[in-house]
Amino acid sequence: MSYQTQTVNQLLTTVDNIVDDILNDEIDAHELSLALNHLYPAMMHHHRSTLVYTETIKWFVATGQKLKGEYYPSEVKWDDESAQQFMDEIKTYLPDYHLSKAAFALQEDRNTKSLSKYLNDLTGHHGRLLFVRVDLHYRMDGIGENSIGNFHEHMKVLLKRIDQENSCFKDWIGYAWALEQGYENDCGLHCHLLMIYDASKHQKASYLGQAIGEKWASIIQGQGHYFNASNRDHVKRFEKLGKRGVGRIHRNNEYEVQNAIRTSIYLTTKKDKYYFFLFFFFFNMSAFGRGTFPKKKNRGVKR
Repeated sequence: MSYQTQTVNQLLTTVDNIVDDILNDEIDAHELSLALNHLYPAMMHHHRSTLVYTETIKWFVATGQKLKGEYYPSEVKWDDESAQQFMDEIKTYLPDYHLSKAAFALQEDRNTKSLSKYLNDLTGHHGRLLFVRVDLHYRMDGIGENSIGNFHEHMKVLLKRIDQENSCFKDWIGYAWALEQGYENDCGLHCHLLMIYDASKHQKASYLGQAIGEKWASIIQGQGHYFNASNRDHVKRFEKLGKRGVGRIHRNNEYEVQNAIRTSIYLTTKKDKYYFFLFFFFFNMSAFGRGTFPKKKNRGVKR
């Protein structure tokens, strides 16, 4: 297995994977020594004490500091013996590891049940709804406070515009969002956004998806991009498979309703979701949210 990384997001994911491999006896001391000689100095270079990391990242840093803390990270050399010591120390966290995964699974289960009930309430109350999905990506310049703080501020602006039905968010009936950390590209943080509109006032999911994406682009000013999961070509692929979950949904069509709900709770049920959000922010930001039913009236504050 290669542990070379290119982006900060890949670094965090790989460190998490290393700890996971140790705790599941899927790596030996020699392979770990090779990985640590690359990952330890890189992780210490990017580590910020003002951020709160996931448990596996904290254990990796704490163990490295306990064993090699008297040296500069760039000067540390890991051989098979010291790598074995690293493994033995990490394994002392095994009970906490199981508790952490169980707690995460419990929270995701709560989120899923909350979202499922919310969607059932909406589809049961309204005859016709328009489901719109957009993925909003944000490129992080490292993992410092400014980069993460900027993302937090951008999300607050987005949610404020949704709450007060600004422009493309006018006449929404419901919404939900989930934050994740990416791995494959430079857009490390992304928001899966679901908007649900009154289908008697809006008919074009593809148009709204693009408008929402452009609104995000204007908020972040070039620091990322978006993917319109409601664009016609993308939707047609799922329609051919009988799995269309966006677009116009009719209450009296159980097939459409169940597809919409099944597609939407993907926000909280991805099988690998545990590995997609590797650290929380120093300002205690939630990774999931949704609207309320019945919908609260906005306060009419102008933007």
